[in-house]
Amino acid sequence: MSSVGTWPLYISGVSVTGTGFTVSGATFPVNLNPGQSITLVVQFDSLIAGVAVGQLTVNSNSSAGFVQSIALTGTSTGTGAGVTYYLAPRSAGGSDSNSGLSPSEPWLSPNHSVNCGDVIEAVASTAYDSANFNSGKWGSVSCPNQNNVAWLQWAEFDGCKIYSTNQGIYVDHSYWGVQGWEVTVADPGTGFCFGAAPEWSHPVEVDHIIFANNVANGCQEGGFSAFNVNETASVD
Repeated sequence: MSSVGTWPLYISGVSVTGTGFTVSGATFPVNLNPGQSITLVVQFDSLIAGVAVGQLTVNSNSSAGFVQSIALTGTSTGTGAGVTYYLAPRSAGGSDSNSGLSPSEPWLSPNHSVNCGDVIEAVASTAYDSANFNSGKWGSVSCPNQNNVAWLQWAEFDGCKIYSTNQGIYVDHSYWGVQGWEVTVADPGTGFCFGAAPEWSHPVEVDHIIFANNVANGCQEGGFSAFNVNETASVD
């Protein structure tokens, strides 16, 4: 933005609206003498595929108008870098009332709404409870292009361990990936270590579930298992 008149241009502030749009590059308010200019950086970053519209608004003493608005348009493929969240057992501060956005505010379970491309990074621990990874403990994943997953993965390979006498990890929502976990289902347990199936209390079809670089021990019903629920919902 430039001051092209004969009097100083006073800009009291700028603002931007529209999902995915941000503005930076200058601090307001600012006075620009004739001939002076400043640079604004408008960026668009969205994980939601499609076209988005926004508006940049400039408030100043300009003779052209005290409020100037500029229309913004952005197009996203929906495959940008995702958000990193953090997860820990209860003994390490994990709670689903935390924000999940920092290692000091970790979630307890993956029962949160996320987007494809997001990552939940789990702190290395042997204190994880399988009850926090069972049916009913998985959030919805928004994946408009259906070409990715949200990952629940280790911060340190083979550092996240679950010991159970029932079941290990039971994923019941679509577009989830689980990577780098070690699950042991010990006697007298007869459950599976890693499972993919619809949620028992709300059976709908699930798909696009990935298990990668995991370790299964014991697991009399299978190290990796997929099954249908009530003959009304299935795993594709």
